[in-house]
Amino acid sequence: MDLPLRLTVVMLVISLTVPMALSVMQEQESAAAKQALERSAQGIINAAITVHYGGMGSMRSLTVDLPSGCMLEIGGPEGSTESYSIRCYFHGNLISIRYLEAHNLPLVSKDPLCIEGCTAIILESVAAFNGGAVEVSVR
Repeated sequence: MDLPLRLTVVMLVISLTVPMALSVMQEQESAAAKQALERSAQGIINAAITVHYGGMGSMRSLTVDLPSGCMLEIGGPEGSTESYSIRCYFHGNLISIRYLEAHNLPLVSKDPLCIEGCTAIILESVAAFNGGAVEVSVR
């Protein structure tokens, strides 16, 4: 084989393997982000349940540390369907929704609370339209 043919074969092999390797890395990054988001969302849900069963006025502070490109949208206005969920986003795309309907426990805030990066939030048990809710705010 002469040199130009060898270079052509090497370039062909590289051009076929690099995109596949990048795709695998992106899928792995997305899976790791989804796992981190769902773990953080579950931590918020567990804290909200603890605060709710602590009674009116019970409070808890929680620090949420999300990877780059990740965002959690927590709760919503009182009485909205969004108030029973935590939405998980990765690079602006909705990848998961965690619901609290089984606990009949809304997470209320004036608007859905969006958190990114390392953020401290406060959860407080408050009176609501159906008896009780957990108000979520940024510290």
